[in-house]
Amino acid sequence: MSAPITAEAFARALLPLPLSSLHAKAAELRNSIAHLASSNTELQPYADAGDKECGDAIEENRGVISRMEERVVLVRIEVERRVFTLGEHVVVEDDDDVAAAAAAVNGTGREAEEMETNSPAGGGAEQQQQQQQQQQQQQQQQQQQRRGLSDEQLELALRQRLEESGIDL
Repeated sequence: MSAPITAEAFARALLPLPLSSLHAKAAELRNSIAHLASSNTELQPYADAGDKECGDAIEENRGVISRMEERVVLVRIEVERRVFTLGEHVVVEDDDDVAAAAAAVNGTGREAEEMETNSPAGGGAEQQQQQQQQQQQQQQQQQQQRRGLSDEQLELALRQRLEESGIDL
């Protein structure tokens, strides 16, 4: 039997996944946890009656449940990190700002901005430096807000983001 993936490797594997996949992974893990817990409940009377194999299976399931719960936390941390990096602090003044905000949230604007910045007619290093400063300020604000977020608030924010992206739960 092969060893389970380490928590560190699991956390790294989450990085390239879209939010929808993170949500699906968390749901999958919770479903597996529920099935293992149900299995343990069914096996417990046999283990109590002295069936060593059932007792061993229960212990193994508890270890798997523990690892899965740890992974749910890792998914939650990654989702929380991303929820606060999706451009929530964009101030919308008019229709042009709405389009720019949507592009920033969807990631479609960043590539175009980078192409303009790197082109000879673009703002060059000065514009890049200004963008970096804005990003740093946003990250600091996001970190301050992130500290007091409850699970319910996180779930609500994630659901809103998914709905805005057109993903049905």
